[in-house]
Amino acid sequence: VMNNVLLFYPKKDYDELENIAIGAVLHDFLEDTKYRYDEIESMYGSNPAHLVWEVSNPSQLVPEYNELPRSERNEIDNKHLTSISDNGKFIKMCDILDNVKDMKDAPAKWRVKYLTEKQVQLSILEKVNPRIAEVITSYLDAYNCGAM
Repeated sequence: VMNNVLLFYPKKDYDELENIAIGAVLHDFLEDTKYRYDEIESMYGSNPAHLVWEVSNPSQLVPEYNELPRSERNEIDNKHLTSISDNGKFIKMCDILDNVKDMKDAPAKWRVKYLTEKQVQLSILEKVNPRIAEVITSYLDAYNCGAM
């Protein structure tokens, strides 16, 4: 994800970039580790911690959501994406780009399902950074057409 942040970061505000970089590196911490928000905040500050929270999927953070069908969890996560900051949306787009690049060898049925979900997310996020949206779209188009 970090390589995409550095490649596509559009601003000249390098103080902001530091927060985005930390948020990008830690983007899966709340979902994939036992670290809590307050621990991330005490180690890295409130701005990076908030970005990590923004890019986390609520469906993976709230235990009651685990039992819901995937389509309902996606709806919850997508609704969350509509309310996060532009910096959070930018990190999420960087993560999506990393994930779609890795779909080349995924089983076709899974790939189509996953890429369809990412297309919906991209429609929520794309205005934040049209350059990265274009690259993601090229992967989505290529994989859906069987190219690459």
